[in-house]
Amino acid sequence: MERRFALLRHDHRNDATSGYTTGERNGSFGSGSYTPTLTNVLNVASASPTNWMWLRVGKVVHVWGRVDIDPTATGATQLKATLPITSLTGHKAAGSGYSSSTAQGLAVVPNSDYVEFQYVASSAASADFFFSFSYEIQA
Repeated sequence: MERRFALLRHDHRNDATSGYTTGERNGSFGSGSYTPTLTNVLNVASASPTNWMWLRVGKVVHVWGRVDIDPTATGATQLKATLPITSLTGHKAAGSGYSSSTAQGLAVVPNSDYVEFQYVASSAASADFFFSFSYEIQA
């Protein structure tokens, strides 16, 4: 049986214009942390991201972390977040999240260059969601 091994070399430089953030990258492989720009869409008084990480292998990017959402009232709640690596022509995404503090699920909905978190707030109390999602770059 013949075995082949590949050595991946990481370029440790950051390029602010490339869409990459703190981390390592080498062509279509990379990883790091980032702080997304959050946009309150519906029923959100405030939101804050914590420890967002990303990993890219080829055309697939996986993102995970925590987001604290403070709704203004009960009901449908939506929050947009930017992606660590943007796609020029949109992307396919799948993911989910869960809040242990409120026992609620979180839907992750793809769009052109952002992801949207959606849930139904059962109270106006802040909820911390741990999530993960993956998307395919279509550039």
